[in-house]
Parts: sequence; C-alpha cells; structure tokens
Amino acid sequence: MRRTALAILNYWRTHPRAKDSAKGIAQYWVSEEVETVNKALTMLVEEGLIEKRRHLYQLSSALDEPQSRKTTHLNKTLRRLRSRNAGTR
Repeated sequence: MRRTALAILNYWRTHPRAKDSAKGIAQYWVSEEVETVNKALTMLVEEGLIEKRRHLYQLSSALDEPQSRKTTHLNKTLRRLRSRNAGTR
C-alpha cells in the first residue's frame, strides 16, 4: 500500500491539479487494484495531503498555502514513504 501511495503522490507532484476517482487512479495512474488504491487514498486523506470531494480525489485545498509549505509537506511524506518502502521491495 505504501508503494501505491508513493506512486499516487508522485503523480500529483507532476500533475497538481489532477482529480480522479479511486477507479481512475487505479487504472490510469498507478495500474494497481482498486482495493489497494482505496487503502492508499484513505491513508493520504488522513495525512491531510488529499481530500475526497464526492467521488473524486484531489490534492488538499489546505495545501493551498504558500507553495514552499505545500512542497515541504509533500516532500516529507514522499521521503517517509520511500524510506519505509525500501525494505519491502
């Protein structure tokens, strides 16, 4: 699941205005099972990085603070996920 969350965040780093459903993210962004993507998305919502509006996920509007704070929070989370993922590959 962490690898999936990492892939999703990496996609959002390069496409910050992207919005999609869990099914769309699973199929087009990360090529993973929807169940795995749902777990990763739930974790990212709990982290405050993304939000769910109706059935679509997007980067959190709370991250619409100065760009440096947004980038710092995303980068910290990416580093944490990568370090946890290193031993699971």
